Amino acid sequence: DLEDLHEGRLDDFLTRKDMLRAADMTNLQTENAGHNDRSVEDLISAFEAKRKKFIARFLALDDETLIYKSIHPRLKVLMRPVDVAYFTAEHDDHHLASIRSKSTM
Repeated sequence: DLEDLHEGRLDDFLTRKDMLRAADMTNLQTENAGHNDRSVEDLISAFEAKRKKFIARFLALDDETLIYKSIHPRLKVLMRPVDVAYFTAEHDDHHLASIRSKSTM
């Protein structure tokens, strides 16, 4: 449910925002999404489609946008789009590892 955040942060770079948009730390969107009512296959398919869209948008960024830096609101560090992409990938890996560990129990 962070896809809107990741996509929005690309928008923030494109519009040259000084600070990237903040995550909703209440996790309200996730709580309301009803993921437990969906099949694993459906969840993976939706995730894959959203991640492919994010990657395509990232790859389409122009050179000027790729070097633009904005402040991450929680970490208080300057980030470029590549840093946000890396942060997103690490976040994905964290959750995928958690899913894998639970599926082998």
